[in-house]
Amino acid sequence: MDDGEERVAEALLASLAVEHYEPEVVGVVLEQMHRTVQALLSDARDLALHSGRDAVSARDVRKVDELAAEDGYSARPLPSREAMLEMARVVNEKRIELPDSHGVRLPADDAGKLSARGYALEPNGKVVTKKGP
Repeated sequence: MDDGEERVAEALLASLAVEHYEPEVVGVVLEQMHRTVQALLSDARDLALHSGRDAVSARDVRKVDELAAEDGYSARPLPSREAMLEMARVVNEKRIELPDSHGVRLPADDAGKLSARGYALEPNGKVVTKKGP
């Protein structure tokens, strides 16, 4: 680690209002920064090669960052709590449809027999049978 990299990590910590930390934290922050940049540039290189170019452009890096944002990772802020609650409400309003002819159909659980040991499902619509003693 050179002093310039350490200063960058310390500036990052200061921008996050982290005032007290152990010296090892700087190394961890730098390692994570290197991993993130390495993954980003590796993906940008793959995109450039896929596009038939040998050189990585800033456009490739931006595109990879956009794709990463769509995949769940992003340096961009998360939606507000209210927006996420609204999305959850919309999703939870939809009924879960039962499968028409596919899926596992279980017989009624009379007195907890299905939760006891020794039961197994059999194919072709046969009922649950007890195996073993």
